[in-house]
Amino acid sequence: MGRFGVMITFAAMTLAWPAGPAMSSTYTPPGYWRLNLSLYDGLVRDTSPRQRVLVASQHVPSEVAASRPKREHIVSSTVDLAIDDAFVQWYAAYYGSYCRTCRGPESAIANLTRLEPDNAVGWAFAVTLALGKGDMDGVDHALSRMASATRADDHLMEAFVEWGEAFASGYADASHVVWMDEDPPPEIAAFAFAARKTTKDPSWHAESVAKACRTDTTDPMQELHRLNWCVDAGRTLAGRGNSLELRKLGLSMLEASHEDGESTRRLRRQYAWLAAHDQPPDRHDHHVEAMRVLLELWTGAESHVAIIERDLASREKPLQVPDEWGKSL
Repeated sequence: MGRFGVMITFAAMTLAWPAGPAMSSTYTPPGYWRLNLSLYDGLVRDTSPRQRVLVASQHVPSEVAASRPKREHIVSSTVDLAIDDAFVQWYAAYYGSYCRTCRGPESAIANLTRLEPDNAVGWAFAVTLALGKGDMDGVDHALSRMASATRADDHLMEAFVEWGEAFASGYADASHVVWMDEDPPPEIAAFAFAARKTTKDPSWHAESVAKACRTDTTDPMQELHRLNWCVDAGRTLAGRGNSLELRKLGLSMLEASHEDGESTRRLRRQYAWLAAHDQPPDRHDHHVEAMRVLLELWTGAESHVAIIERDLASREKPLQVPDEWGKSL
Protein backbone atom coordinates (compact mmCIF):
# COMPACT_ATOMS: atom_id res chain seq x y z
CA MET A 1 0.00 0.00 0.00
CA GLY A 2 1.11 3.57 -0.65
CA ARG A 3 1.76 6.34 1.80
CA PHE A 4 -1.88 7.35 1.87
CA GLY A 5 -3.21 3.80 1.78
CA VAL A 6 -5.60 2.27 4.24
CA MET A 7 -3.20 0.60 6.62
CA ILE A 8 -5.75 -1.40 8.57
CA THR A 9 -8.34 -3.80 7.25
CA PHE A 10 -11.73 -3.18 8.78
CA ALA A 11 -12.88 -6.65 7.88
CA ALA A 12 -10.41 -7.98 10.44
CA MET A 13 -12.00 -6.03 13.27
CA THR A 14 -13.98 -8.77 14.94
CA LEU A 15 -12.89 -8.08 18.50
CA ALA A 16 -15.37 -7.17 21.21
CA TRP A 17 -15.60 -3.39 21.47
CA PRO A 18 -15.01 -2.23 25.07
CA ALA A 19 -17.34 0.28 26.65
CA GLY A 20 -16.45 3.95 26.31
CA PRO A 21 -15.04 5.92 29.22
CA ALA A 22 -17.44 7.17 31.84
CA MET A 23 -18.36 10.87 31.83
CA SER A 24 -16.90 12.94 34.63
CA SER A 25 -19.79 15.40 34.94
CA THR A 26 -23.17 15.17 36.60
CA TYR A 27 -24.71 16.76 33.52
CA THR A 28 -26.66 14.22 31.45
CA PRO A 29 -26.81 15.40 27.84
CA PRO A 30 -28.96 13.88 25.10
CA GLY A 31 -27.82 10.60 23.61
CA TYR A 32 -25.95 12.21 20.74
CA TRP A 33 -23.81 14.29 23.08
CA ARG A 34 -23.22 11.42 25.49
CA LEU A 35 -21.71 9.40 22.66
CA ASN A 36 -19.59 12.30 21.47
CA LEU A 37 -18.35 13.06 24.96
CA SER A 38 -17.30 9.45 25.38
CA LEU A 39 -15.47 9.69 22.07
CA TYR A 40 -13.86 13.02 23.01
CA ASP A 41 -12.64 11.69 26.36
CA GLY A 42 -11.12 8.62 24.74
CA LEU A 43 -9.26 10.62 22.10
CA VAL A 44 -7.90 13.07 24.69
CA ARG A 45 -6.50 10.22 26.79
CA ASP A 46 -4.87 8.46 23.85
CA THR A 47 -1.09 8.73 23.64
CA SER A 48 -0.95 8.78 19.84
CA PRO A 49 -0.78 12.30 18.31
CA ARG A 50 -2.72 10.98 15.33
CA GLN A 51 -5.58 10.01 17.62
CA ARG A 52 -5.47 13.10 19.81
CA VAL A 53 -5.59 15.51 16.87
CA LEU A 54 -8.98 14.08 15.88
CA VAL A 55 -10.55 16.18 18.65
CA ALA A 56 -10.10 19.13 16.26
CA SER A 57 -13.39 18.11 14.65
CA GLN A 58 -15.19 17.26 17.91
CA HIS A 59 -17.40 19.57 19.94
CA VAL A 60 -18.25 19.58 23.65
CA PRO A 61 -21.48 21.10 25.07
CA SER A 62 -20.89 24.22 27.10
CA GLU A 63 -22.48 22.58 30.16
CA VAL A 64 -19.55 20.18 30.51
CA ALA A 65 -16.78 22.03 28.71
CA ALA A 66 -15.27 23.37 31.94
CA SER A 67 -14.64 19.86 33.25
CA ARG A 68 -12.64 18.80 30.21
CA PRO A 69 -9.41 19.86 28.51
CA LYS A 70 -10.11 22.55 25.94
CA ARG A 71 -10.10 21.31 22.38
CA GLU A 72 -7.88 24.20 21.24
CA HIS A 73 -5.25 23.34 23.87
CA ILE A 74 -5.26 19.65 22.98
CA VAL A 75 -4.86 20.38 19.26
CA SER A 76 -2.16 23.01 19.83
CA SER A 77 -0.07 20.76 22.07
CA THR A 78 -0.47 17.84 19.65
CA VAL A 79 0.66 20.00 16.71
CA ASP A 80 3.76 21.00 18.69
CA LEU A 81 4.44 17.40 19.71
CA ALA A 82 4.22 15.96 16.19
CA ILE A 83 5.80 18.72 14.13
CA ASP A 84 7.06 16.26 11.50
CA ASP A 85 3.80 14.35 11.03
CA ALA A 86 2.09 15.82 7.98
CA PHE A 87 -1.23 14.15 8.79
CA VAL A 88 -1.42 15.75 12.24
CA GLN A 89 -0.61 19.17 10.78
CA TRP A 90 -3.09 18.75 7.92
CA TYR A 91 -5.94 17.67 10.20
CA ALA A 92 -5.37 20.59 12.57
CA ALA A 93 -5.32 23.00 9.62
CA TYR A 94 -8.32 21.37 7.93
CA TYR A 95 -10.52 21.87 10.98
CA GLY A 96 -8.94 25.09 12.21
CA SER A 97 -10.71 28.41 12.69
CA TYR A 98 -10.08 31.05 10.03
CA CYS A 99 -12.16 34.01 11.21
CA ARG A 100 -10.57 37.46 11.33
CA THR A 101 -10.43 37.50 15.15
CA CYS A 102 -9.28 33.88 15.51
CA ARG A 103 -5.67 32.96 16.13
CA GLY A 104 -5.99 30.36 13.39
CA PRO A 105 -3.94 27.20 12.90
CA GLU A 106 -0.75 29.14 12.14
CA SER A 107 1.68 26.58 13.54
CA ALA A 108 -0.01 23.68 11.76
CA ILE A 109 0.06 25.51 8.42
CA ALA A 110 3.71 26.52 8.86
CA ASN A 111 4.65 22.93 9.67
CA LEU A 112 2.60 21.49 6.82
CA THR A 113 4.05 23.81 4.18
CA ARG A 114 7.53 23.02 5.50
CA LEU A 115 6.89 19.27 5.27
CA GLU A 116 5.07 19.42 1.93
CA PRO A 117 6.24 22.56 0.08
CA ASP A 118 5.27 20.99 -3.26
CA ASN A 119 1.67 20.34 -2.17
CA ALA A 120 -0.90 23.01 -3.11
CA VAL A 121 -3.14 21.99 -0.22
CA GLY A 122 -0.97 23.45 2.53
CA TRP A 123 -0.67 26.71 0.64
CA ALA A 124 -4.45 26.81 0.20
CA PHE A 125 -4.73 26.83 3.99
CA ALA A 126 -2.16 29.64 4.05
CA VAL A 127 -4.23 31.67 1.57
CA THR A 128 -7.33 31.23 3.72
CA LEU A 129 -5.49 32.25 6.88
CA ALA A 130 -3.94 35.36 5.31
CA LEU A 131 -7.22 36.39 3.70
CA GLY A 132 -9.05 36.07 7.02
CA LYS A 133 -6.53 38.39 8.65
CA GLY A 134 -6.59 40.89 5.80
CA ASP A 135 -2.91 40.19 5.02
CA MET A 136 -2.76 40.75 1.26
CA ASP A 137 1.02 40.27 1.11
CA GLY A 138 0.51 36.89 2.78
CA VAL A 139 -2.22 36.05 0.28
CA ASP A 140 0.11 36.83 -2.64
CA HIS A 141 2.95 34.77 -1.18
CA ALA A 142 0.73 31.74 -0.58
CA LEU A 143 -0.89 32.01 -4.02
CA SER A 144 2.52 32.16 -5.68
CA ARG A 145 3.56 28.99 -3.82
CA MET A 146 0.29 27.29 -4.77
CA ALA A 147 0.97 28.15 -8.40
CA SER A 148 4.38 26.44 -8.32
CA ALA A 149 3.12 23.32 -6.52
CA THR A 150 3.39 20.04 -8.40
CA ARG A 151 0.68 18.10 -6.58
CA ALA A 152 -2.57 18.54 -4.67
CA ASP A 153 -3.02 15.82 -2.07
CA ASP A 154 -5.12 15.79 1.07
CA HIS A 155 -4.87 13.26 3.90
CA LEU A 156 -8.49 12.15 4.00
CA MET A 157 -7.74 8.46 3.73
CA GLU A 158 -5.33 8.67 6.63
CA ALA A 159 -8.14 10.30 8.61
CA PHE A 160 -10.33 7.36 7.64
CA VAL A 161 -7.75 4.98 9.05
CA GLU A 162 -7.42 6.94 12.30
CA TRP A 163 -11.17 7.06 12.86
CA GLY A 164 -11.24 3.30 12.33
CA GLU A 165 -8.54 2.96 14.97
CA ALA A 166 -10.61 5.10 17.34
CA PHE A 167 -13.52 2.72 16.86
CA ALA A 168 -11.31 -0.30 17.42
CA SER A 169 -9.96 1.29 20.61
CA GLY A 170 -13.46 1.42 22.05
CA TYR A 171 -13.88 5.18 21.92
CA ALA A 172 -16.94 4.55 19.77
CA ASP A 173 -19.18 1.54 19.26
CA ALA A 174 -22.27 0.40 17.37
CA SER A 175 -24.30 3.03 19.25
CA HIS A 176 -22.65 5.59 16.97
CA VAL A 177 -24.23 4.02 13.86
CA VAL A 178 -27.81 3.64 15.08
CA TRP A 179 -29.09 4.92 11.73
CA MET A 180 -28.47 1.52 10.12
CA ASP A 181 -31.50 -0.64 9.34
CA GLU A 182 -30.11 -3.66 11.16
CA ASP A 183 -27.41 -4.44 13.70
CA PRO A 184 -24.20 -4.28 11.67
CA PRO A 185 -21.29 -6.69 12.15
CA PRO A 186 -18.24 -5.02 13.74
CA GLU A 187 -16.35 -4.41 10.51
CA ILE A 188 -19.35 -2.67 8.91
CA ALA A 189 -20.06 -0.60 12.02
CA ALA A 190 -16.40 0.47 12.08
CA PHE A 191 -16.46 1.36 8.40
CA ALA A 192 -19.75 3.30 8.62
CA PHE A 193 -18.47 5.27 11.60
CA ALA A 194 -15.06 6.05 10.10
CA ALA A 195 -16.47 6.96 6.68
CA ARG A 196 -18.96 9.42 8.16
CA LYS A 197 -16.29 11.03 10.31
CA THR A 198 -13.98 11.29 7.32
CA THR A 199 -16.51 12.98 5.05
CA LYS A 200 -17.70 15.64 7.51
CA ASP A 201 -17.59 19.16 6.13
CA PRO A 202 -14.63 21.20 7.38
CA SER A 203 -14.74 24.78 8.61
CA TRP A 204 -13.20 26.17 5.43
CA HIS A 205 -14.42 25.70 1.87
CA ALA A 206 -13.58 26.42 -1.72
CA GLU A 207 -15.12 29.89 -1.76
CA SER A 208 -12.66 31.16 0.84
CA VAL A 209 -9.69 30.48 -1.45
CA ALA A 210 -11.44 31.50 -4.66
CA LYS A 211 -12.25 34.83 -3.01
CA ALA A 212 -8.54 35.66 -3.10
CA CYS A 213 -8.68 35.45 -6.89
CA ARG A 214 -11.46 38.05 -6.94
CA THR A 215 -9.82 40.50 -4.53
CA ASP A 216 -8.78 43.67 -6.34
CA THR A 217 -5.39 45.24 -5.72
CA THR A 218 -4.34 48.82 -6.33
CA ASP A 219 -1.42 47.66 -8.47
CA PRO A 220 -2.37 46.47 -12.00
CA MET A 221 0.82 44.40 -12.28
CA GLN A 222 0.10 42.73 -8.95
CA GLU A 223 -3.42 42.04 -10.16
CA LEU A 224 -1.97 40.31 -13.23
CA HIS A 225 0.42 38.26 -11.11
CA ARG A 226 -2.42 37.13 -8.86
CA LEU A 227 -4.56 36.19 -11.86
CA ASN A 228 -1.76 34.04 -13.28
CA TRP A 229 -1.09 32.41 -9.90
CA CYS A 230 -4.78 31.56 -9.49
CA VAL A 231 -4.97 30.03 -12.97
CA ASP A 232 -1.85 27.91 -12.46
CA ALA A 233 -2.91 26.77 -8.97
CA GLY A 234 -6.45 26.15 -10.15
CA ARG A 235 -5.28 23.88 -12.95
CA THR A 236 -3.12 21.87 -10.55
CA LEU A 237 -5.95 21.39 -8.08
CA ALA A 238 -8.63 20.71 -10.71
CA GLY A 239 -6.43 18.32 -12.67
CA ARG A 240 -4.41 16.55 -9.99
CA GLY A 241 -6.40 16.91 -6.78
CA ASN A 242 -6.75 13.53 -5.09
CA SER A 243 -10.29 14.28 -3.87
CA LEU A 244 -13.38 15.79 -5.43
CA GLU A 245 -13.22 18.57 -2.87
CA LEU A 246 -9.80 19.65 -4.11
CA ARG A 247 -10.83 19.44 -7.75
CA LYS A 248 -13.86 21.58 -7.01
CA LEU A 249 -11.60 24.09 -5.29
CA GLY A 250 -9.43 24.27 -8.40
CA LEU A 251 -12.44 24.85 -10.63
CA SER A 252 -13.65 27.60 -8.28
CA MET A 253 -10.29 29.34 -8.63
CA LEU A 254 -10.44 29.10 -12.41
CA GLU A 255 -14.00 30.44 -12.47
CA ALA A 256 -13.04 33.34 -10.19
CA SER A 257 -10.17 34.09 -12.57
CA HIS A 258 -12.56 34.06 -15.57
CA GLU A 259 -10.53 31.26 -17.14
CA ASP A 260 -12.82 29.28 -19.44
CA GLY A 261 -10.66 27.89 -22.22
CA GLU A 262 -10.89 24.41 -23.69
CA SER A 263 -8.58 22.93 -21.04
CA THR A 264 -10.76 24.32 -18.26
CA ARG A 265 -13.90 22.96 -19.86
CA ARG A 266 -12.22 19.56 -20.06
CA LEU A 267 -11.31 19.73 -16.37
CA ARG A 268 -14.90 20.67 -15.55
CA ARG A 269 -16.24 17.70 -17.50
CA GLN A 270 -13.72 15.34 -15.87
CA TYR A 271 -14.81 16.56 -12.44
CA ALA A 272 -18.46 16.04 -13.35
CA TRP A 273 -17.68 12.53 -14.65
CA LEU A 274 -16.01 11.53 -11.41
CA ALA A 275 -18.70 13.19 -9.28
CA ALA A 276 -21.43 11.37 -11.21
CA HIS A 277 -19.83 8.05 -10.25
CA ASP A 278 -19.03 8.90 -6.65
CA GLN A 279 -20.77 6.81 -4.02
CA PRO A 280 -20.67 8.71 -0.72
CA PRO A 281 -21.15 6.23 2.13
CA ASP A 282 -23.84 8.37 3.78
CA ARG A 283 -26.10 7.65 0.79
CA HIS A 284 -25.89 3.93 1.50
CA ASP A 285 -25.03 3.51 5.16
CA HIS A 286 -28.50 2.44 6.22
CA HIS A 287 -27.91 -0.90 4.51
CA VAL A 288 -25.34 -3.43 5.63
CA GLU A 289 -24.89 -5.14 2.26
CA ALA A 290 -24.45 -1.85 0.40
CA MET A 291 -21.81 -0.84 2.91
CA ARG A 292 -20.06 -4.16 2.50
CA VAL A 293 -19.63 -3.39 -1.20
CA LEU A 294 -18.28 0.07 -0.42
CA LEU A 295 -15.92 -1.36 2.18
CA GLU A 296 -14.23 -3.38 -0.56
CA LEU A 297 -13.81 -0.21 -2.65
CA TRP A 298 -12.37 1.80 0.23
CA THR A 299 -9.99 -0.81 1.65
CA GLY A 300 -6.49 -0.13 0.36
CA ALA A 301 -7.47 2.95 -1.64
CA GLU A 302 -4.98 5.83 -1.48
CA SER A 303 -7.43 8.68 -2.08
CA HIS A 304 -11.03 9.68 -2.72
CA VAL A 305 -10.39 9.87 -6.46
CA ALA A 306 -8.75 6.43 -6.36
CA ILE A 307 -11.94 4.98 -4.83
CA ILE A 308 -14.03 6.39 -7.68
CA GLU A 309 -11.56 5.18 -10.29
CA ARG A 310 -11.54 1.71 -8.75
CA ASP A 311 -15.33 1.61 -9.00
CA LEU A 312 -15.25 2.83 -12.61
CA ALA A 313 -12.74 0.12 -13.52
CA SER A 314 -14.86 -2.57 -11.86
CA ARG A 315 -17.78 -1.47 -14.05
CA GLU A 316 -15.54 -1.39 -17.13
CA LYS A 317 -16.07 2.34 -17.58
CA PRO A 318 -13.30 4.72 -18.66
CA LEU A 319 -11.41 6.67 -16.01
CA GLN A 320 -11.33 9.74 -18.26
CA VAL A 321 -14.53 11.46 -19.33
CA PRO A 322 -15.73 10.17 -22.73
CA ASP A 323 -15.53 12.72 -25.54
CA GLU A 324 -19.28 12.94 -26.03
CA TRP A 325 -20.21 12.96 -22.34
CA GLY A 326 -21.26 16.24 -20.71
CA LYS A 327 -20.54 18.47 -23.68
CA SER A 328 -22.93 21.10 -22.28
CA LEU A 329 -20.87 21.55 -19.09
